[in-house]
Amino acid sequence: MSCEHIIGLIYKTDCTEFVTLDGLKKHIAEQKELKEEFAKDEVYSQFNFRISVWELSEYGDRRKTTDLHRFNHCCDCGARIDWKGIKDGKY
Repeated sequence: MSCEHIIGLIYKTDCTEFVTLDGLKKHIAEQKELKEEFAKDEVYSQFNFRISVWELSEYGDRRKTTDLHRFNHCCDCGARIDWKGIKDGKY
């Protein structure tokens, strides 16, 4: 995957958007940071369990249900998405 392929739709609380592999990595980092911030605050700590944080390997595993709707092919160029490579950590 040498170019930026759209790998799926990410479902966030306020919007749904197309996501690339780099965008997915950024989303994972944001979710981890949000979960840590909620854990620190006493008022919001009770809502911390609702924030799901998945690893890149879990997004690549089709048996897992995540907030990503995976595409088999890129919407723009039609290239096949290598989910096995994403799951194994090649990218």
